[in-house]
Amino acid sequence: MKRFLTAALALVMVLSLCACGSKETPTEDPGKSDTENTETNPMVITDPVTLRFASGGSGGSDYTDIGTIITFLSSDGILPAGSTLTQETISGGTSASGYLIEAGAADVCRGQNAFAATVGFNGRPPYSTVRALFAAGGNSACLQVVPESFTKKTGYKSIEDVIENKYPATICSEDVGSSDYVLLNYIFEIYGIDAETYESWGGKIVYTGNDTASEMMQDGSCDIICMASTLSSATVTELTMSADVTVSGFSDKVVDGLLERGFAERYIPAGTFGQFPEDARTAYLGTSLIVSESMDEKVAYTLTKVLCENIDTLAETCPTFKGMTLESAVNTSITVVPLHPGSVKYFQDIGILDANGDPVA
Repeated sequence: MKRFLTAALALVMVLSLCACGSKETPTEDPGKSDTENTETNPMVITDPVTLRFASGGSGGSDYTDIGTIITFLSSDGILPAGSTLTQETISGGTSASGYLIEAGAADVCRGQNAFAATVGFNGRPPYSTVRALFAAGGNSACLQVVPESFTKKTGYKSIEDVIENKYPATICSEDVGSSDYVLLNYIFEIYGIDAETYESWGGKIVYTGNDTASEMMQDGSCDIICMASTLSSATVTELTMSADVTVSGFSDKVVDGLLERGFAERYIPAGTFGQFPEDARTAYLGTSLIVSESMDEKVAYTLTKVLCENIDTLAETCPTFKGMTLESAVNTSITVVPLHPGSVKYFQDIGILDANGDPVA
């Protein structure tokens, strides 16, 4: 916990962005001033707000998506003039990002809450104060990348081949707290081993960011990248363009085992990353935008409102919103944690949730 929070508080990049001006939204009268529109909806904030967003490091989908959200929220008229939004990059990732919120180290994160919100994560207790603004869409998927040179040398095409044959390959994965870390260790568990067992037969695990892993693969020092990423991952796209690699999903044994552990099933469309001759089976973790239960109800309402009213626009550049609908946004089987009261109020106002907070049939 101490290590994670120390890393979380290390500021790598800060974007101080101020929003100003006015913007029309679907539920407001463009002929009215911001003040007049706010009088129509008293839940919309009028005072500047300061929000700390946290994400994984550069090269990952978490970093890119949070940056896109900040850029959008900083557009003219989205938030009150004088609002300040910052992005901090941290070690770890979305599988345990809620602990940052509970520690007061961040205000908004992308979260994949399947583990930390239910059984805890890496010895920490389950989330108690984390809430969701909404369930995201996205095109996340569990992937593995293997260089063709490794396959030619060994005859092995996947992490499954490596484990089943006890081959001492070098596997790259992001650090503790990341969804990549969860994925790799669950794969070991499905095969009845752990990281120590894998290393005992000469295998090596390098915990590092996706950008570094990509560089290592290109210089021959990484044999497999195991990642829970997206089907539009910049790292994977660049790697397929600069090196001879094969991108794949996982075997039925691994996918079935992941489904038993809180993942969901997904098929990778044929042609993704210029590969996959046919749709390929894999798994993924649902994602949501998460905050603290102590966030001001009007702030949570406003963030939910401005983002959900612009799903289509955001989906053009931000995978978090791809495939998302207002109906799917309230799916608590994806968020795992409850919706924030401010978000519930917004979805009630637009008729997606009823007076009891349940989805309208």
